[in-house]
Amino acid sequence: MSTPETYNNDNTILSSSENSVNVDLKQSCETIYGLYAGNACKDFTFKGSQNTLLSFNFPDGSRLSNINDCAFYQCTKLSSVDFSNCQFLTKIGSYAFSGCSSLTNVILPIHLKSISPFCFEFTLISSISIPNEVTSLGTLCFQSCSKLKNVIIDVESNLKEIGVKSFNGAMIETIFIPKSTINIDEYAFSLCVALKEFTIDPSNPSYSVSDGILFN
Repeated sequence: MSTPETYNNDNTILSSSENSVNVDLKQSCETIYGLYAGNACKDFTFKGSQNTLLSFNFPDGSRLSNINDCAFYQCTKLSSVDFSNCQFLTKIGSYAFSGCSSLTNVILPIHLKSISPFCFEFTLISSISIPNEVTSLGTLCFQSCSKLKNVIIDVESNLKEIGVKSFNGAMIETIFIPKSTINIDEYAFSLCVALKEFTIDPSNPSYSVSDGILFN
């Protein structure tokens, strides 16, 4: 029986889909395909399922290690993604979930190393926990996430950089800056009109806060 999803011969790359609704990823899959070129998402796995994909599930023991740029771009009906079973997933590409306008809940993989530029822009995520191994938040990665109020960064976080306009237009009220953070780029928190408080780890050598104002 045929399925809407297409894999390569050894089932390690999920390359395309057509009108997929509820997808259970094969355990052997290592890469979900996507291509950003010429300033646009040119080709990606769910290009044929942008208006149909409702759920995407990862099996126990998933071998997934890479989600390419644009893989789930503008999958407008996808509401939740849980990467808890993805122990090998270290990279989620740029624009991977950009424009997933129904996406409200994301649980990131424990060994993720970075959140790529534009990754979750224009979603409805309300809360996000940043894994401790993440070292950078890319440019505009959470821009225009108008429901995002809660960003959880642990005291043991290895976060080094918060990129340009990472949280542009988000509704976060407080943010914790761990001791590892050495670079907060220009306008990282621009248009965060609800932001009231920065909390800085006292061991952070680069940043301090006074009267609610962040200094470096």
